[in-house]
Amino acid sequence: MGQASLISTHKNADYLTGRDESFLVEFNHHLLHPQAAKAFEQLQKDAKKAGIQLAILSSFRSFERQLSIWERKLRGELPIYNENSKAIDQSASIEEKISGILKWSAIPGCSRHHWGTDIDVFDANKIAAKEVKLIPAEAMPGGPSYELDQWLEYQIKINQSYGFFRPYSDDIGGVAPEHWHLSYAPISSKNLSEYSLDLFLENIKTLPEHIQTVLQNDSSQIFQKYIHRITPPPFRV
Repeated sequence: MGQASLISTHKNADYLTGRDESFLVEFNHHLLHPQAAKAFEQLQKDAKKAGIQLAILSSFRSFERQLSIWERKLRGELPIYNENSKAIDQSASIEEKISGILKWSAIPGCSRHHWGTDIDVFDANKIAAKEVKLIPAEAMPGGPSYELDQWLEYQIKINQSYGFFRPYSDDIGGVAPEHWHLSYAPISSKNLSEYSLDLFLENIKTLPEHIQTVLQNDSSQIFQKYIHRITPPPFRV
């Protein structure tokens, strides 16, 4: 289960920050929001007709799981990539490391994966899950996810994606482009609108001091740049 409740005046604080997973359902060994699971099942069926085995690599992640990813990156157990997918040297300052982490991994308590609406996907016909690196090259011509990338782009464009869109489809100065990241707009758009700066600041105070200190130095800009700055759905939600 999730971490102890976040003390907050926001009625959905635990849900929005990954501390409550009671609302989730299991779908092919992954945890998803019930509505997102039903929509993804339909998208998966359409993909199969196009010769694509649409599979989930990552779905719901709790606050603790997201924090673990951050801590492992800061300790050097996982690589930290810059916007060009090049690994950042572990001798870099903690400020430089966190700047790199923010491009690819959401702050614990601020991830869209906390909502059960967002997933990372791949084409299981072309690559095994254990081999997926979730880097841009995989979605480029010749890459194992190129056909999936093109198919998703078209389905979203014609509004035949059952509510899924790609919040990080373009480089707009925040999170790096992640063509493998899908979000179920009917729920995630509402959640994003509810995620306030006050809640963001409350959540930061629960993080380890070495992370908290860096984030608090420029908290308002980080909030706008890495949480609210997304490519919106091209269809009406």
